[in-house]
Amino acid sequence: MGCRARLVFQAGANSQYIVLARHPSRRNKAPDRSVTEFYYILRQADERNAPKPVSVMGPFNELEYQQEKRRLQLPEFSRVFPDLK
Repeated sequence: MGCRARLVFQAGANSQYIVLARHPSRRNKAPDRSVTEFYYILRQADERNAPKPVSVMGPFNELEYQQEKRRLQLPEFSRVFPDLK
């Protein structure tokens, strides 16, 4: 279960988390813009170490994500790519 960067239409970060929103797509098909999946990544001190895997939490639907956002104080989305939204 991964989060494909090319489908991400919103992103944000703070010192603890990176948050992403995307529209899912099936192989070689356009993204389904009627569905949004949310993810977050717990930042690590050595996150610039490219070979080290990171844990991606999600996908969450909007309700689940809002609960996680409140619980963990996830950051707001500070980058929005309107052409992908």
